[in-house]
Amino acid sequence: MKQNRILLPFLAICLVACSKDDDEGHSKNEQNVPVKEITFKNCSFTMVKVDGGTFQMGATREQEASGWKPDRTEYPVHKVTLNTFYIGETEVTKELWSAVMETECDYSEYHKPQGVEWNDIQPFIERLNQATGLKFRLPTDAEWEYAARGGNRSQGHIYPGSDISILAAWCYNNAGTYILNENKWDYWELRNNGNSPHYVKQLLPNELGLYDMGGNLYEYCSDWLGDYPEEPQTNPQGPQSGSMRVIRGGCWAIWSNSARVSHRPAQSYNSDYVGLRLAMSTAVSYTHLRAHETDSYL
Repeated sequence: MKQNRILLPFLAICLVACSKDDDEGHSKNEQNVPVKEITFKNCSFTMVKVDGGTFQMGATREQEASGWKPDRTEYPVHKVTLNTFYIGETEVTKELWSAVMETECDYSEYHKPQGVEWNDIQPFIERLNQATGLKFRLPTDAEWEYAARGGNRSQGHIYPGSDISILAAWCYNNAGTYILNENKWDYWELRNNGNSPHYVKQLLPNELGLYDMGGNLYEYCSDWLGDYPEEPQTNPQGPQSGSMRVIRGGCWAIWSNSARVSHRPAQSYNSDYVGLRLAMSTAVSYTHLRAHETDSYL
């Protein structure tokens, strides 16, 4: 008991200290944004810090002026305030998925995003959390859009990091051998053109240094699909129940309209079209890791 009385104050200090998200000494990417490099079974991936802030969520003016007609699910535009969080620099790759789920993966496919079914996501995240002591999760719908827009560094682009889709997103028109005409979507032309997911980090990143937020594969969010509220929101989680999950970002087989930062469909595609991007809260992950390391002393 005496030992516990000595260690508990020390542990409390450690928890507080490690909960502070101090950028000093952290690595930064080319956009000068703090990042965390994480290695699991010789597979390294990067989590990018997204400083909290307030933004207008939904079909804002640049989205309406894009030449594409926003869907009703993108309205009403409303104010959202978010806490700081981390999000994956890229979509989860086949390399990371195979390392966590202990499945085989062709080496040539390592750096391509992993297509997934919804029911496989939670076992993947649970295994990764148990192995690392961290608390990864899916981003919320609001976190995804805020990050895609570039967070508090946003320059108001139509697509993540650009106003020109082919510079930032692999979609129907540019994900194959030659450029296709988006005004005439054709399934057989799509297949004959060799459209498919591409290696991550081949196109322009957005203002935070996030790659493929538009195109390549749709990305699951944690929210059920529901109507937007009109009133301001703080750290919204979406409806408590529903029939379809929000997916974001567009994909290699769909028009570039799907890659707009506010475009918001729901789960209606199979795993050839949908992947995931990890998110992680700031203070929670540090506290969890430190508590995990010191459990044996309590």
